[in-house]
Amino acid sequence: MKTDNISKVGLYTFWTSFIIGSIFMSGFLLGVSIQNDDMALDSAIFGFVYLFVATPINLIILLGLLIFGLAFKEERKKSFYGIGIMLLNIPIAVLYVVIGWQLVNFFNVNIF
Repeated sequence: MKTDNISKVGLYTFWTSFIIGSIFMSGFLLGVSIQNDDMALDSAIFGFVYLFVATPINLIILLGLLIFGLAFKEERKKSFYGIGIMLLNIPIAVLYVVIGWQLVNFFNVNIF
């Protein structure tokens, strides 16, 4: 792999996770707003499943970047930049979970 692209790994991972999570959140909000419980339920379930699937994948990529940055001193700054970008997903994911749970409780959408 070209070392010029090492910081792009974190950037692409961030945007991929952010866009997919936003699609599920938008589907849930749309389903609740048009009172389509099936759409809201499916989006909420798939969103939570995606959260549990994406977390280990993102952690593996993050550890790979960390090991790469520690192994190659000259690439450390690029690697840590990619890690920093990836870490921005954590507060966004927490915000989406809190919003999702609040809306489920507010609109009495039966998830389980």
